[in-house]
Amino acid sequence: MGELTITFCESVMYRAFKDIGVTPLQFQIYCFTCRQFFTFKDYIPPEQCWAGAHKWTKGEFCRPDLVLHKGKFDAVVRVDGSIHDKKKNIKVDHIQNKTLLEHGIKVFIIRNEQIVEYSNRKLRVIDNWIPMAYASMIWLMMDKDKLYKELYLKSGHWKEFGLVKID
Repeated sequence: MGELTITFCESVMYRAFKDIGVTPLQFQIYCFTCRQFFTFKDYIPPEQCWAGAHKWTKGEFCRPDLVLHKGKFDAVVRVDGSIHDKKKNIKVDHIQNKTLLEHGIKVFIIRNEQIVEYSNRKLRVIDNWIPMAYASMIWLMMDKDKLYKELYLKSGHWKEFGLVKID
């Protein structure tokens, strides 16, 4: 399944959520078969699903960057870089996002370049308020389906990031 890492941009968004009083979960895995989130024990990905006791097969799970729970609502936040622009990854992202949405889990995508810039050979946050604004917007839409569908999903801006099928 690969080594677990937290990128700089993921840590920026994690801190932004913490700054607005929300603690997102990290090191989560979502089983599409069991429809459950699990935390990696000791930050080591499991070889099989803990609930269904079945082996993981390709396409049966996803590892969201951040997971949010608000009452009965769940969401994943993907903090994506340019690797997700490759055709193969766009297809995988689309399938995962579509399945999560079908399972009633909202999907939010933040692009690295929306929150950081490369300056003097170092990554730095563009403005501290920008990640907090994204976190606040996401938290607001967690339990507001109409707002999520009308403002977020129907926006053409998000099509290119794998939430809607790309032709």
